[in-house]
Amino acid sequence: MFRHISKITASKFKFSSSTNNHTNEDASSRDIESWLREVQIGFDALLDDQLIIAEDIFTCKQKKFSCSHAKSPFHAFGYAFLVYTKAMLALERTRIDEAIQCVSKVQAYLKQKLNRQKTRNSMIKMPSYRNNSLSGSCSVPLDMTDLDTHEFKKHIELLHTNCMLMSATLQFLLNSWTDTMKAAYDLYKSFKFYEQLFECILQLKLSDPEVISSPDRTPVKKPSRRSLSCHHSDLTNCKQLYQDTLEHGAYFGIGLFNMIFSLLPFKVGKVLNNLGFHSSRLTAIRLLKKSQKSDTMYGSLSSLVLLSFYANISIYIQPQINQFFLFQDAKSILKAMRWKYPNGRIWQLIEGKFELLEGHQNSSIAFLNKAKKPTRNSSHEDDDSVLRNASITEFAQFRSFAIYEIGWAYMYSGDYFQAIEVFFCLESMCNWSRIFYHYISTCCMIAEGLHDKAVLEVKQIINMFEQKRKSSSRMSSNEHYAELKVQSWLDASNSQAISLKETLQQIINPVWELVYLWNGARYWQCNIVDEIKHRSQSCKDPVLCLIVGVVYRDKDKNIELAMEYLNLALLKDSWAMPYAMYEIAATHCALLKSNQDSHPEEVKIIVSDWIQCIERYYVQNAQDIEWETRMQIKCQLLLESCSH
Repeated sequence: MFRHISKITASKFKFSSSTNNHTNEDASSRDIESWLREVQIGFDALLDDQLIIAEDIFTCKQKKFSCSHAKSPFHAFGYAFLVYTKAMLALERTRIDEAIQCVSKVQAYLKQKLNRQKTRNSMIKMPSYRNNSLSGSCSVPLDMTDLDTHEFKKHIELLHTNCMLMSATLQFLLNSWTDTMKAAYDLYKSFKFYEQLFECILQLKLSDPEVISSPDRTPVKKPSRRSLSCHHSDLTNCKQLYQDTLEHGAYFGIGLFNMIFSLLPFKVGKVLNNLGFHSSRLTAIRLLKKSQKSDTMYGSLSSLVLLSFYANISIYIQPQINQFFLFQDAKSILKAMRWKYPNGRIWQLIEGKFELLEGHQNSSIAFLNKAKKPTRNSSHEDDDSVLRNASITEFAQFRSFAIYEIGWAYMYSGDYFQAIEVFFCLESMCNWSRIFYHYISTCCMIAEGLHDKAVLEVKQIINMFEQKRKSSSRMSSNEHYAELKVQSWLDASNSQAISLKETLQQIINPVWELVYLWNGARYWQCNIVDEIKHRSQSCKDPVLCLIVGVVYRDKDKNIELAMEYLNLALLKDSWAMPYAMYEIAATHCALLKSNQDSHPEEVKIIVSDWIQCIERYYVQNAQDIEWETRMQIKCQLLLESCSH
């Protein structure tokens, strides 16, 4: 027996001496525990807006990060995630290229680790004992360390898959056909890896009903391959930590993928279904909630994904109708994150958004201004004069998020002058949607009665569109919408033989239409609501009827008047027709939630019928594909809420 053990030890020593990083290859259980706790502290620092502390933890204060000198695979992944986060917050080509290079190196490093683990496992095998077998109570660990190499390998596979996902999303930002195709393939591979890990760890298939119906099911754990009693008590806490990290990492990965796929356009989703992708928003939310409750490094990341999802879907579905992810649940998660990360600007930004969802414009603006306010030491210069980012407030993308929400808050409250300044500021900050921001500012000028200035801005918008076409740049759906609206003003001016200024004086306040389309009618102040109702007495424009119907339903709770105006919007063929159909369906869904005597199956049939009418409308009428996609997502969310 001892001769066999000596052979195992000799082979281990020979293998470990051939590797460059001895500490990584012969990690003990305590090493793993230490690495996981350090990396968790690093993620906590990152989410608490302490970027330099996070970077020092991930790099162990290396002046220049190198995978070959990384303390562990977990530290290397943490650094890659930090660089990835900075790239997504900056959206600058240099940052994106830097992140792609960094993630690629870490991905290769993790792949190398996986190959070494395979080699290591093939070299370290217990010989078969026939007559002289060891008793179960005194069995020797397979690799002569406290660490279960099988689980460590799964950890590295999970980190490697995370890097594949980050790499794919970065490649999408390059806006190149070849990069997009490569990214799509990487997405496919990473999804399959997540799926395999999920099924291996939890011993469940994604198609199993238990995945949705029993989100809190404790996964079946394989029995440990080690049973030396002298090691058992020391390993219990450590094994629990890295098993929990692995389990909730699988929840996070597959939940995140389901969340992303569930928000893709219908046609794209159909293609992905044919390739083997089958997404479920309900599955995504439940798996992420499961991960969110853990104390692992994936817990807070899951909270961030859930809160970001809720904030983003608020432009598609009203909180009182949304039954698959309740507002009070989202607020509870946010409260926990604000307590855990008191300095985290990202949580302040989300809280500002949530205050807006509750109709508290003033407190919302206060939170959003606080979120974008620069820190005292907004940048840090180390001994080698290398400038390092200390806060996410230094990144233009994050500041633009906060400023964007502030602009909408001013529009909801009717403070159009402040909104003008905000969206002109956004135009100067951003390289994308600049024409759309210019259009919003122009609409606010019209609402404020600044018609002379608005005429000049309309002419400038026309020139901006001409320049964009000459440069062969792709227009966003928002810019396409703005172009159609400006063209309608010019057509009205020509057909009526009046000046553009007179046309702008006669049209319905364009801000009302904007606010409605961005699902913000329920945030309007009383003075704006009164103005809309007064205008509707002398004008039966279908768009105005649509808006008034929503106001009566959401602000006055007058369902009878709401349905009357929504039906008026159906009388004239315009882009408002499918939206009126949607609002009628949403009204039935709202009644289902408020009236206990309602019959869910009957309401679901009514809602489904209206959604089919909307689909037929878009088949029969040529519409912009992006707006069609927006309506499809609205209908999907509405139907899911009725079915919940």
